[in-house]
Amino acid sequence: MSNTHLVLKDETINTIMNADDEKLPPTYIVTTVSRKTPKQTLGWLINKIRGSKRDGGAELIVMKQHRSPQEDYVLHISATKLKFLEAAEEMEMMKEDSNRQMREFTMKQLDDFLPNGMNVEDLFNVADRQTIVRHELENIRALPEDNHIPGYPTLSLYEGQSILSVCRKNDIITKVYPLHDREHLKKLGQKWYISKKQPFVGL
Repeated sequence: MSNTHLVLKDETINTIMNADDEKLPPTYIVTTVSRKTPKQTLGWLINKIRGSKRDGGAELIVMKQHRSPQEDYVLHISATKLKFLEAAEEMEMMKEDSNRQMREFTMKQLDDFLPNGMNVEDLFNVADRQTIVRHELENIRALPEDNHIPGYPTLSLYEGQSILSVCRKNDIITKVYPLHDREHLKKLGQKWYISKKQPFVGL
């Protein structure tokens, strides 16, 4: 992942961009949200995905695909290089070290996992990255103040409940799947809206 991809998470980009690999961070998980979902709910979900840990968020990158009113919302989920490292350590992910021994990855011993001048970007393969992003999505939990899903006052939440599970059970989130084919990514849509802060562009 290039430095350009890291910058994308820390800037608000209010322009429509062409979907090409030079301008967009790689997509690892695609999430579709029902077109019937209120914008209030969609905005809340996006904030949960990209928000800070202390605010109950997953600290991931969200890219909203351009769509027609008849189509479901499509969110492409990615992460920064630092996020992958932090999450891999939290997950106690097993990686091969410079001695070809499998052991739990730690950031403190990062150099031990980078033999022969290996770049940090090469430490995790696509499957690793998809696993990490999905794990972070599944671990977005309701906070004490999240007593219901915004836009759905009858859908109650309790502290610690998985937001993803509740939204899938109630058909707010309709699909969550890994994106394997980069060519398929280009076919999904040619223009994207990218933003970090509210209001989320294109809602």
